[in-house]
Amino acid sequence: MTTAEIVKACNITEVDGKLRFPPTVENKKMFEEIKARKEEIINFIFAEREAERAKRDARMSTVMAIEGLQELEEIVSAWAKFHRETREAMDDEYNDGVFMPTSPKTSVKDAIALYPNAAAYMTARDWSGAANWYKAKCGKDAMDKISEGFNPVEAKAAMEKDWLDYCDRNVD
Repeated sequence: MTTAEIVKACNITEVDGKLRFPPTVENKKMFEEIKARKEEIINFIFAEREAERAKRDARMSTVMAIEGLQELEEIVSAWAKFHRETREAMDDEYNDGVFMPTSPKTSVKDAIALYPNAAAYMTARDWSGAANWYKAKCGKDAMDKISEGFNPVEAKAAMEKDWLDYCDRNVD
């Protein structure tokens, strides 16, 4: 058996330089082979982890390269802060309206029009946290497509279509 086959078949993991695997009958039969190939298996597991890390970093760099993502997030955050501070000022009985917070200069609507790809990614990210399992799946799928380099606006359109199709199939 190859190292990959052994790791998969025996469900081997590595923790602090030690191999861990469940005590099944098949694993007990293969114990001597696992013990003899310990270093090879550990190196294989480390290589797999490194490949996953590199893949994750590449996907994250693709997302971070979306034009306007950080700016749009800052604008949305500024508006959320403005609304929170306004609500707090209105709730303060000693504030007579003189020291109200100032609104951000750029509207979210203008920022969305300026950065449609960033808005599409943020919508997909929001959907991925939805309470409905299928809507969350649609959002996660769209985020995955975007992180793989697909056009964010097209990924968002596919996400919305998938969700609407699901609703049509399952809602009377």
